[in-house]
Amino acid sequence: MVSFSPCSGGGARSATHRERSSRTADRGGRRRRRRGDAIAVEQPPVEILMVDDRPENLLALEAILEPLGQTLIRAGSGDDALRTLLRHDVAVILLDVQMPVLSDSRRRD
Repeated sequence: MVSFSPCSGGGARSATHRERSSRTADRGGRRRRRRGDAIAVEQPPVEILMVDDRPENLLALEAILEPLGQTLIRAGSGDDALRTLLRHDVAVILLDVQMPVLSDSRRRD
């Protein structure tokens, strides 16, 4: 909310208003955000399914994704991935499309 002080300067903001608007704590001492600051919302972790027939690729993916703090699930084949999908609510699937066990028709379905 913007308020103007009734001064003779044609509606210029008062020094008191400028001081109040620059504070970051409200009257209860709680932190509040300033206008334009981003709001960080805590979200529960999502499950990410990583599917690859090469263990070294799964290890590399895990090393890259682990700092995100999400739940990482490994699958070593297309069949393992399909079984995992029946048991877990997966948000993202990272799939090696050149796996020998997973045929083209099963990937499309």
